[in-house]
Amino acid sequence: MIIPDDDRLVLANQTLASRLFIGTGKFSGTDVLRRTLKVSAPGFITCALRRVDLNNPEDPILSAIDMKKYRVVPNT
Repeated sequence: MIIPDDDRLVLANQTLASRLFIGTGKFSGTDVLRRTLKVSAPGFITCALRRVDLNNPEDPILSAIDMKKYRVVPNT
């Protein structure tokens, strides 16, 4: 779905191509999360801080997210 330029959501000076927000919780596995992100193309991904290890570059949840492609925000 393409959103007209005059109807795009702008948050913190970031123009989003999608208004969809997706949380990382409740997925049965990282493969399901990865496929869901690819198909849905969310504007933001929320990530519960208590579920991830920010000091671990191999954290299963964080490693499933392409940080160059998606905006990730904390969900506390």
